[in-house]
Amino acid sequence: MEPEERRKKGAHYTSETNIMKVIGPLFLDDLQEEFRKLNARRTGRSAALIEFQKKLSRLTFLDPACGCGNFLVVAYRELRKLELEALQALYGAQHIDPSLLSLVTVDQFHGIEYEEFPARIAEVAMWMADHIANNELSLAFNRSYARIPLKESAHIRHGDALETDWNDVLPAKKCGYVLGNPPFVGAKYQSAEQRAQVRRIARLGGSGGTLDYVAAWFIMAGEYIQPNRRIRIGFVATNSISQGEQVAQLWPILFGRHGLEIAFAHRTFQWNSEARDKAHVHVIVIGLAHRDAEPAEKRLFSYADIKGEPVETRHNALTAYLFDARAVANRHLVVKEETRPINGAPRLKTGVQMIDDGIMTFTHADKNAFLEAEPEARHLFRDFLGGDELT
Repeated sequence: MEPEERRKKGAHYTSETNIMKVIGPLFLDDLQEEFRKLNARRTGRSAALIEFQKKLSRLTFLDPACGCGNFLVVAYRELRKLELEALQALYGAQHIDPSLLSLVTVDQFHGIEYEEFPARIAEVAMWMADHIANNELSLAFNRSYARIPLKESAHIRHGDALETDWNDVLPAKKCGYVLGNPPFVGAKYQSAEQRAQVRRIARLGGSGGTLDYVAAWFIMAGEYIQPNRRIRIGFVATNSISQGEQVAQLWPILFGRHGLEIAFAHRTFQWNSEARDKAHVHVIVIGLAHRDAEPAEKRLFSYADIKGEPVETRHNALTAYLFDARAVANRHLVVKEETRPINGAPRLKTGVQMIDDGIMTFTHADKNAFLEAEPEARHLFRDFLGGDELT
């Protein structure tokens, strides 16, 4: 996509590094730890590993903004790698027919994609990931294996995720994980249709709120998991949903209306991507679980350098601002905006908005040239400090 089209749709490519920041704490880290413990058992090891493989084959995934399938491909690849480790632990390098071994398949993976071309790419990408995993299985057991004809496929729905019943794609009662990188479109950049969708889904009343487009996916996911409160959610999002005015709009819905808690989070880090004209944004990762099935220990990844590696800490609870909740009386507390000053100060109606089409905006060179002709105008100039200058 061209940059302008990508911005309108909020469609940003997710690097594998950032995908792993979601799927690691969402499910993969726990599965890898479970495998290590089972493989180290002295008794009942084989039976436990066989049951572990069956467990992997029962896991199901939904990416409701799947694009070309990056999240699904990486998640499938990692699941097949883990299955292969279990099979090697069970059978070593025996010459066993691989077709009798692998149970994990692409039809455990589901997605929704707005554009038809990426939706079809996602289906093919999953078959390619399956082919690569089958080759690795063949090499491990020295027997050729290919799933041909292609009877099984990832289930990719071409449609608008905010207008689609996710249960039609994957019934919640059969789902294990919801994951992905929903569109990032800010409130001021949304089309009329996008804005109407967010306001309908959020049901905030009044002026409708100022939620980013990505917030609609969080709310939809919260509604989706109610019949199956063991589903875990993991999304990449803009950091604006964890700071400022949006916190008081979004998080009471997630905490109160849907009974969710933060299970893990990556605090603000700089987006990195291999894509052309990549997005220049600061993002977070948030993992959610229903209060009925939340983990006792929450994982928080913090960045001293937003371009560097995170430091992990463990907590009993996290706030919507992605801080340890231990020091607050109520972990669900949010700061709401006030429409009137609470300290007697004059009311600020609107801050500086440079909407003059450049007519009254001067560079340093423009200013100096103007003052040479009109030196008495010096007192009319003010420093222009906006978001770009601040960052």
